[in-house]
Amino acid sequence: MAKYRRKEIVEAFRWFKDGDHPKVKPMHGTSYCIYCGDSQDNHGYFRNKYGNDEPVCPGSWVVTDGNGNLEIYRPAVFDVMFELIKDKE
Repeated sequence: MAKYRRKEIVEAFRWFKDGDHPKVKPMHGTSYCIYCGDSQDNHGYFRNKYGNDEPVCPGSWVVTDGNGNLEIYRPAVFDVMFELIKDKE
């Protein structure tokens, strides 16, 4: 996982399919995602800090904050809010 900067340093991982992140579980269903419009069969979900299941679309970023809480960002929003911290060589 690469490190990115917001107001705090967070870990971020781009999720594409089941098994990409240990806290994102596979979602099964016949309905369509309200965010991307694709079938929920290729989506995941996780339990957020408020106890609600939150969908994860393929290509979304899974961000772990300093308290261990997960947040999901669509790629366009992630690109505006975060910058990659370059590793020192």
